[in-house]
Amino acid sequence: MELVSATRAAHPSDTFFAGLEQSLAERSLKRSFYAAYERAFAKLDQKSWSNLVRKAVTHFHETRPHQLKGPFFDQLNDVFAYSWLLRHRFQQVRVLREKAGSNQPKQPDIAYQHQGVRYLCDTKTINSSVQELQNRKTIAYRDSSRYAVLHPTLLKKYDDAIKNGKEQIGATGEHGLVFVVAWLDDFTMTYAAAHRQTIRTHLRRQTFPVVVQFGLDPRALEHVRHLPRP
Repeated sequence: MELVSATRAAHPSDTFFAGLEQSLAERSLKRSFYAAYERAFAKLDQKSWSNLVRKAVTHFHETRPHQLKGPFFDQLNDVFAYSWLLRHRFQQVRVLREKAGSNQPKQPDIAYQHQGVRYLCDTKTINSSVQELQNRKTIAYRDSSRYAVLHPTLLKKYDDAIKNGKEQIGATGEHGLVFVVAWLDDFTMTYAAAHRQTIRTHLRRQTFPVVVQFGLDPRALEHVRHLPRP
């Protein structure tokens, strides 16, 4: 709850976290969502934690249509890339401090080392489509077959996110990877396996290393491209 306290202190008029404690006690799905972040936060070194909190608090006031605090949680998703790098035994994994000011050059989110060589990682989030987010606000029957086909713009979202991530990395370094946290429209998971295969096949066209995590489950991973070894 340290992060929540920091956002409340920095943005006292923002009511997003009002009643959080009670809602967590009452809603198991919400508890599991926040618990996934808490488990990942526990793995951060102190400097990375400080940098992540600072970055998330800075973006807390930002909103997107139908996503509320989407930009805030996008910043927090750095922690899943951090955890992945730790699990694969990379060294000196650190969440980087965000440079202040709109005129600052692009920069990646995480630095790490392998065999003494410095690498960089940029984290991207691909959210459910706007249409799906709108639909979830209404109480209505929806046949799961509507999710059988991926949204036509989805694969382009992946291409654009990876292109942007490469640019972030290229601004200060050369080697690294783009880590994507992705959400599928098909919350029923009926077609999730097929969609993941379609996305995996599409992204194999990429020459830059990419790792995709579907949702907040670190076991739902696609190693689309192997990491370059120095």
